[in-house]
Amino acid sequence: MQSRYRVLLICSVLHAMNHSYWNLIPPVIPLIMQEFGFGYSVAGLVISSFYLTYAIFQLPVGIFSDRIARRLLLAPGVALSALGMGLTTLATNLWQLVTLQGVSGIGGSTYHPTGLSLIGDTFPPQERGRAIGIHGAAASVGFFVTPVILASLTGYGWRTPLLIVSLPGYLLALLVWFYSPAEIRRPTIRVRSDRRPVMEGVNRHVVFTLIIRSLFGIADRGIHSFLPAFLHAAYGFEVGFASLLFSISPGAGLISGPLGGMASDRFGRKKVIFLLMAAISLSAVGLGFQTTIPVLVVLLMVFGGTANAFVPVTDALTADLLPQGARGSGFGVLYTVVILAQAVAPAIAGFLVDFLGFQSGFLILGVTAAFGFPFAALTRSRQP
Repeated sequence: MQSRYRVLLICSVLHAMNHSYWNLIPPVIPLIMQEFGFGYSVAGLVISSFYLTYAIFQLPVGIFSDRIARRLLLAPGVALSALGMGLTTLATNLWQLVTLQGVSGIGGSTYHPTGLSLIGDTFPPQERGRAIGIHGAAASVGFFVTPVILASLTGYGWRTPLLIVSLPGYLLALLVWFYSPAEIRRPTIRVRSDRRPVMEGVNRHVVFTLIIRSLFGIADRGIHSFLPAFLHAAYGFEVGFASLLFSISPGAGLISGPLGGMASDRFGRKKVIFLLMAAISLSAVGLGFQTTIPVLVVLLMVFGGTANAFVPVTDALTADLLPQGARGSGFGVLYTVVILAQAVAPAIAGFLVDFLGFQSGFLILGVTAAFGFPFAALTRSRQP
């Protein structure tokens, strides 16, 4: 196997594991709410605590990823994320839940700036969209597999399933540490000054992309954080079946991620972004309305499929806009801001659901994503 495809394989497996941890709490949040006796607003704070530390550490990780061997970030990161998730099963109060989810988020923060800059450096522009699309589909695998596994284990409560799904992270950390190719093991490109990567990489077009992703992130993470709870509360589904239905959304991304990346290589990033943003906004609004099961399944597929295609396409655009040697710190800036937006999304969504209900809450979140259209129009497709 060519070296760059080995890099893509390892990054894709890490990406899948990273996002499996993103989806561990939402499917079991009804059980956690029942045990601890809190509402949607507090549940949103628990979910947000993971994303908050995940976001805060993106930028320092991105800067380090341009200076040291990426193995030194990737392997310890996935192990720490697994540890935080495992220890969450021992929590006996709200503050322990919040703290331990925050620990897991710190570990998870090591992946995106490191992995995406690695793929951006390894693949040429004409193959970059496809590579990042495949990489994005791996995230969908993590998103998809987790609720499927949890659906079969919810009879044991929420602690045992969480512990079981967290364990593979330790094995993956060992594999990355001992069996990584040279691109991951060796130090990365040295730059002439500490300020150059961030100052040179983050131009106004990267900022526009950052705004688009942040608005999308608020809608996507806000809805996905409470989608299992919505299916449980609005339709009366058991927690296990709601988790299984929830898996349809990321499952659609298994196909849409690579297709979105390849389409952006062929037709241009901006055209694909416009199409995806329209589908995301409309399907987000539609999900808030209680409907028939077939229509619900279609809406889940459209929302999940377009959302999981949107991320790799905008990642490919960001990689196009950033110069080599500054991609790690550039993606660090991007994901710091984007995941900060995603970090507040569950708290916002929980508040909206508590005070306005699911229908109005999902409507507001769907409209939020649509505010990205003018910024997409202003963004270039290549380095200015």
